[in-house]
Amino acid sequence: MTTQLAPTPVFKAFDNNGLPLANGMLYSYIAGTTTPQATYTDSTGSTPNANPVVLNARGEANVWLNPTQGYKLVLTDSLGNQIWSVDGIIGPVNINQSLIPAADNTYSLGSTTAAWAQLYLGANHAPALNGGIIGYWPQTAAELAAGVTPTNYAYGPGYSERYGADATGATDSTMALQNALNANADVDLTPNGTFSVSPQNVNNPDGGNGVCLVINSGNKLHMHGATVQQKAGTTGSGCVIGNTAALTGVVVEGGTVDGNSANTTGNMNAVCLFNATDCEIRNVTAINARWIGIGFRNPGSPAISYGRNVIRDCTVNGSLYIGIQCNRPMLGIAVLDNIVVGTGDNAIDIEGNNTAGDPGYGERVLVRGNSCYSFKSGVFLESVGEAIIDGNTLQNFNAPGIYLNRTNSGALSVLVTNNRIVDGAGQAGVYVNNSSGKVYIGGNYFRALANSIFGNAGAAHVSVGHNIHENITSTLIGVPQAANSLVYARIVAQDYAGSRAAGVPFACSPLTNSNNYGSGATARAFAVICEGAYAMESGVAPAAASDDEYQNGVTGVLAANSAWSGAYATYTGGDTQVYTTSNPGVGNYVEIGGYLYYVYANPSGGVFTLRLVSAGNNQGTAGDYTAAPYNLDSAANLTGYYPQWQTT
Repeated sequence: MTTQLAPTPVFKAFDNNGLPLANGMLYSYIAGTTTPQATYTDSTGSTPNANPVVLNARGEANVWLNPTQGYKLVLTDSLGNQIWSVDGIIGPVNINQSLIPAADNTYSLGSTTAAWAQLYLGANHAPALNGGIIGYWPQTAAELAAGVTPTNYAYGPGYSERYGADATGATDSTMALQNALNANADVDLTPNGTFSVSPQNVNNPDGGNGVCLVINSGNKLHMHGATVQQKAGTTGSGCVIGNTAALTGVVVEGGTVDGNSANTTGNMNAVCLFNATDCEIRNVTAINARWIGIGFRNPGSPAISYGRNVIRDCTVNGSLYIGIQCNRPMLGIAVLDNIVVGTGDNAIDIEGNNTAGDPGYGERVLVRGNSCYSFKSGVFLESVGEAIIDGNTLQNFNAPGIYLNRTNSGALSVLVTNNRIVDGAGQAGVYVNNSSGKVYIGGNYFRALANSIFGNAGAAHVSVGHNIHENITSTLIGVPQAANSLVYARIVAQDYAGSRAAGVPFACSPLTNSNNYGSGATARAFAVICEGAYAMESGVAPAAASDDEYQNGVTGVLAANSAWSGAYATYTGGDTQVYTTSNPGVGNYVEIGGYLYYVYANPSGGVFTLRLVSAGNNQGTAGDYTAAPYNLDSAANLTGYYPQWQTT
């Protein structure tokens, strides 16, 4: 215990001879003025003294000062002769009162050579000093549990400055930011600057080594416009921002993640969360990634039910591999309103491959409102079903703009609507490949492509609604010359904005002619209905019977059918049926005796239902065309044609 000298408890004054100043008078004024200011009879300050205070016979009086006010005191004898005057007096500190200086920003507590050891503030008596650093926020229970000791208590829990992160990028901030993430749910990167980070020797769940910042379940990383940059000269195969264990409830938002590809090596992702559920990456700019810009991946085998994740309002620029990738989104993924520019491979890549076959690992996939420029494929959907690809702009690519593909499991039950797919010279706008299908494609705008839509290798149950096409160099609907390239499909009339030269572009590849691949079960197209396209430019004449898509179709004659007692045609059920050993193909057209007919159905081998085509009715009208002037009940010649162009 430290003791101190007791103060003089009672005011006492002396005359000029050193004798008690009996009946002397003490005047009190506001410091620096002649304005009277009260003193008090006791410590309560409830009863003011007379002013002046008249001293007793021993020269004494009870004089208490207001510690929050400055005084000027003047002492005289009983006759009013001044003995002394002292200005700028402050009452002694009372620990039961507030300490308020007499003037703002004038006085100091301590000095450059003598300082207070500690200050305890607030209801919980929190220490405000730590190692000489002034702060207000004490170490939290979460920090203690995580083994994290803040370096600057002036900043609240979760703020990067509290843990010593350097926003200038001059020093490595990996462990400072990791401490913030380990000890807090919400982490704020402040101030707005660049934080340099290095890969830690940890693995993400797909085995990639080197995660700079490891996100934990429940973390909300608010970047406030700051940049997290992989440190130059480092390498790894993990992520700048990633994780090592399954996640739920994570948000990464509001800043830039720079993979620094020009100054690093390896295959690092910028932001990629693995085995995540109910997580969101939003308003993040991912640049210069050596592998993936932004992603959610589920690498487990077999896949585990992770998902319900969102990537929205992000920008990805300069990824050496893929812009946005989502792998096996079992419970769904939404990729919304992002911008992807300049990727080495696909702009948006959704994969759900299941080696056991259909269905793929993924459902409830929504890719909407994204703008992608300069990439391989814009939206690559592999082995994932129940997807909507809607309202995206895809421009300047060197593989199909939207690619629906099967590896072991198919891309099934997909809607491709309202997209703008342009400037892919020599490529297809939408490519349905390898037994993928149950697809609707409609409301899209295609420009400057070889084929707007291409069905290949068993594309099945493809329904093509109205689309607008411009500057297409080959076909609006392309079907390669191979068995079963397109099966069970319907193609309605397309709208083409532009002129044709030498029949190009064609509305559709020839489906059943001498150049086709095989017939019947090995046909290039099986059970496909294709309507004619409309040319919207003025001055384009209506199609004639000789104006086929690629070339004339089959030729042949009507033959006698023994089931019809040798007749060549019969009228039954409101329709005319003919018999021929040639196969004009359902959905195509035949010219017989100068009249053009739509091949409506093929009810049995060699039997075809024909409907008469007229202006404005390319599907034809049912009726009896066996007799004159049509004379289908005869050994008439027939010439097949493929879906014809029409004009508005």
